[in-house]
Amino acid sequence: MVQLETVEDFEKNAQILGNPESKPWQYMVQEYGYCTHCNRVTRCKTSASIEGSGGLCVSCGFTWFVAAGERNSYEYITCLNIDLMPERAQAIVDSFHSRKYQKERFRERLEEYIAKSKRERAKIGNSIRRLAKLRTR
Repeated sequence: MVQLETVEDFEKNAQILGNPESKPWQYMVQEYGYCTHCNRVTRCKTSASIEGSGGLCVSCGFTWFVAAGERNSYEYITCLNIDLMPERAQAIVDSFHSRKYQKERFRERLEEYIAKSKRERAKIGNSIRRLAKLRTR
């Protein structure tokens, strides 16, 4: 899953999303998987380190960890092991990881980032005006 925290991140991901040769792991804005604890397809937040990888089911809060060298988590199943999911869940995850669906998630995140940037700009503008008023005192 890609990080979208800077203007450069958004520019890079937009370019990757526009490239029909790119792979899902390169452009995926929001990752989904199958949680065996709540028995449904859910959003997940994943992370990786030298020790291994893990994540969080956003729906039920279940966390999992797979040590380095191990292949699978059988408690939360990501797209890397999609064949371990029930067939209906596989179809849902495939549709959520489609380029079209991920473009929609990208646009949502972009709009959120723009709104956040505008709020920050307004706050900075207010601070500058207040500081400028101090010049006249």
